[in-house]
Amino acid sequence: MDMFFVLLAVATGIYLVLATVWDIKSREIYTFPCNLLTVLWIAYAFFSGNVEVKSMAIYIMFFIGLYVAFNATKTWGAGDSDLLLLFGSVYLANMDGAFSLMDISSQCIALVVVLLLSAGIGFVEAKIKKTDLRRDSSIAIAPGYAVVIIGIIIGGFIS
Repeated sequence: MDMFFVLLAVATGIYLVLATVWDIKSREIYTFPCNLLTVLWIAYAFFSGNVEVKSMAIYIMFFIGLYVAFNATKTWGAGDSDLLLLFGSVYLANMDGAFSLMDISSQCIALVVVLLLSAGIGFVEAKIKKTDLRRDSSIAIAPGYAVVIIGIIIGGFIS
């Protein structure tokens, strides 16, 4: 475990707590820190040498493709898509070796957890505000990402 990982982990944790508060409060996420953290996590993954460069390039292109698709279709807000990139870069930095089917499965499960947590928080939020949670309701995605990304980082400390 090196100091750069620890610094990135702390900075990411602080940002995710703030993003959660911003998303719940105003449905806006300041993305500059998120984008900077994404680049730093990718740099960490590259310089740590834990992931094959070819696997890393394919992985990054895949997540950029998802980012573009989500932004083009307006599936999520831009800040939510930036959190997707942060999720991908943190996961990448915690991988060892080549990208495997297990990694794909783990990430799919993690994204489902993000959505379920966000839906649960949206349900609680709707009850507090005494409104209905409808199909077109705006829900905060950042809290779900915060829990999952912090979980990945804690997993990095443990391993």
